Amino acid sequence: MSKATKRLSHTQLWHHLRWVILLVMATVFPPLPADQKAPFPGERGERLDLACRDDIWTREPKTFLEKFVRVPRDQVVGFAVYTHDNGVLKMTAQLYPLMPDEPREVRLEFWEDGNWKEVARAPVIYPGWSAHFRIEPWDNTRRVRYRVCHGTAASFEGVIRSDPRDKDEIVVASLSCDSNADRGDRQEIVENLIKQDPDLLFFAGDQS
Repeated sequence: MSKATKRLSHTQLWHHLRWVILLVMATVFPPLPADQKAPFPGERGERLDLACRDDIWTREPKTFLEKFVRVPRDQVVGFAVYTHDNGVLKMTAQLYPLMPDEPREVRLEFWEDGNWKEVARAPVIYPGWSAHFRIEPWDNTRRVRYRVCHGTAASFEGVIRSDPRDKDEIVVASLSCDSNADRGDRQEIVENLIKQDPDLLFFAGDQS
């Protein structure tokens, strides 16, 4: 594996783990003030995802999470996950909260013949800041570099692997019970994942 590939893998996995921290911790804040409308229904909805509401830019960040989600604007695409089966590729891109004047759309591009080629666009869904792609027909014998782009500066790159159907065994990495008491980085986890080079990542809860 080249040094460039290692840097790319490190970035992918770290952004993934950063966003999982955000998702797990987003429910622990007190209820909204009465004059703010919740994007989720019911009493429980008033307490959900407070640090990722679309109005966070109107106030100064005070909590850890409110500061955590305000990433540089060239890093707003947190990560992407995908699956493919029976000739269909499905991909979800996860973004950090967008500013009011930023585009609510992302682009999916594939590396073909030495250039990036746009293959699809998808709206960014709020609440949640996710975007979803469906590509068909999909040849699952291919190994394809991809990137999800937002605006002119932000992107997340990865590789869509071919179906490991010729293997007698596949390698599965299970990630669970990652305590939110430790808010440091996950360098050791990332390095071990790169060494194991799993065919499948399985997130089993407590991803904080």
